[in-house]
Amino acid sequence: AEEKYQALQEKYDLLEQKLQSQNEGDSSGKQNGITIPNNLNGSSMQMYSNSANTDDKLHQLQSEFDDLKMELTRARQREKVTDEHNTRLSATVDKLLAESNERLQVQLRERMQTLEEKNNLVQESEKLKKQLEETQTDRTKLLDEIDKLKNELENVRKELQRLQQQQQQQQQQKNESMQTSVPNDFVTSTTESNNRVSPSTRVVKTVPTVTDHIFK
Repeated sequence: AEEKYQALQEKYDLLEQKLQSQNEGDSSGKQNGITIPNNLNGSSMQMYSNSANTDDKLHQLQSEFDDLKMELTRARQREKVTDEHNTRLSATVDKLLAESNERLQVQLRERMQTLEEKNNLVQESEKLKKQLEETQTDRTKLLDEIDKLKNELENVRKELQRLQQQQQQQQQQKNESMQTSVPNDFVTSTTESNNRVSPSTRVVKTVPTVTDHIFK
């Protein structure tokens, strides 16, 4: 559009110069007293014909000049409309770019916040995972200690049972030995004496027993 406008402007200026030059030539001819006589010979008729052709050409140039002037005016109007349209379009584009930039900024802030929250969750998850591992380790240690204590208690229970059985065997052997060594009359006397003893004064010695439920 700019190149076409420049070409029309140059053509317009050229026609204007030609028209001005032609008008100046006609004016100088009239000022010099050049008239067209009624009785013309051949050369005079040719000159007159050339003058008429010049007038026709002048009118043609004038018509072209007017047409070109109108076309130039329309071109200027179109250029003005185009400039106004470009201005509105540029303003619309700037507005859209500003709105898009604002939306992008909001989305960026939201994503940054989401990323920060995600990082916090990851850190918290790692912390909880570490605590869980420590708890599992402590639990394993406690289970090992419990198993160890159970084994120790079982050993103690077996040892107590062994001692109890040994004590019972010793007591039984002692009783049997006493029965074989004491005379019959002493045994009878002792038996009668024992029979006379009040039940309330009898003392029964027993060996304590270890119950299994203590070790469970």
